[in-house]
Amino acid sequence: MKKTDFSYWCWLRFAIALVWFYQGAWLKVVAVDPHHFSIVEAAVPFGSPRLWIGAIGAFETFLAIWFLVGWKRPWCAWVQVGLLVAMNTGGILSAGDEIPDPVGMVLMNFVFALAILGAGGVWRSTRE
Repeated sequence: MKKTDFSYWCWLRFAIALVWFYQGAWLKVVAVDPHHFSIVEAAVPFGSPRLWIGAIGAFETFLAIWFLVGWKRPWCAWVQVGLLVAMNTGGILSAGDEIPDPVGMVLMNFVFALAILGAGGVWRSTRE
């Protein structure tokens, strides 16, 4: 692998981790976003929506750190994609009225998932 390839994948992993940090730590833990809260409130069948959104945010933050650390990166990539699929499906099925553009959300997350899988080394024959 060329040095420029390594640099590219590092920057892509960093950008993906930033998305998880922002979505998790900031929007769900520190400064709870009202829109995200309303989706969680409509989607969760039991318990406190505040606890649920905090737990989701903490897990998203954990994913960011895990991806940056690089331990079992392909596994981490698949966990991230699984979480995206679960959150998108759950959000649309149980809180669809709270999501202004579900098709746009799914399309953006599809591209994000492809970036995650690529940066996670899922399709490369050699791992760094």
